[in-house]
Amino acid sequence: MRLDAELLSYLADTRQVTVRRDLPLSTLTTLRIGGAADLVLSPCDGGAMLRLLDLLSLSDHPFRVLGAGSNLLASDGGYAGAIVLTRRLDRISVSGSTLRVGAGVSLSRAANAAREAGLGGLEALYGIPGSIGGALAMNAGAFGCEISSLLSVATLYDPETRRVFVAAPDELGFAYRTSEILASRLVLISAILRLTPRDREEIACRMRKTLEMRERSQPLGYPSAGCVFKKCPDGRSAGELIEALGMKGKRRGDAMISERHANFIVNLGGASATDVLSLAEEARRAVYDAYGVLLEYELELLGDFL
Repeated sequence: MRLDAELLSYLADTRQVTVRRDLPLSTLTTLRIGGAADLVLSPCDGGAMLRLLDLLSLSDHPFRVLGAGSNLLASDGGYAGAIVLTRRLDRISVSGSTLRVGAGVSLSRAANAAREAGLGGLEALYGIPGSIGGALAMNAGAFGCEISSLLSVATLYDPETRRVFVAAPDELGFAYRTSEILASRLVLISAILRLTPRDREEIACRMRKTLEMRERSQPLGYPSAGCVFKKCPDGRSAGELIEALGMKGKRRGDAMISERHANFIVNLGGASATDVLSLAEEARRAVYDAYGVLLEYELELLGDFL
């Protein structure tokens, strides 16, 4: 991967960006699958992130921004470009009933910080293995709560125009498991969440109940990428349709449709991206043949898939 001189000079400043080459994406994704990325770049803060994104946007080098690596299937062949990590954009601050969070803050850490401040609203999202950036991009939700309902304002970067801007929720096209952030490949830098003052013990109780519900209904003992498919347009659960066809426990190599939740494909230890995608496509075809419903992927693909 050839880099222009200005970008190379910036990457040489290790105080600003940590650079790793040929790092397996399996170490960066919750599914624990994926070949090597040419470059993995970790800027130290929001300012370094914006400078790095500017240089990459001006170059011809492909890049993708990655948070916690959930809801993602990385190719066995890796990624011929740069992966930009948000994980060091991890600052949290509280002001009144708002929580300012960097894009790399995990949902669970944000929920814990809110609890400590006596602020409720994030309890239903506790335990989702994602970051604020990814959660807002896909409008993550659980148990009747979507994160977009908590957003006050977001600070974003547009790689196409190289513009940094602040947007309110009604400017970001939030819908079920999507947003303008995702559709236009905008990069979230930070967000301010509007929460509700609440008793700390009540918040903690709600968080415990959320975790208990996740443990009962989801295969937390195995690596996964979360739900493979979105719910059907008519509101039916993709997992229930797949389960009704007797596909729980079905395998391709070490990829298996979870016996606990049929909308999860788990990695039993040595699954490949090809195994996962092949199994997902088999389930998708079976649902279409049986019900005439073409399931839409919630899972995102990274890299080349033949």
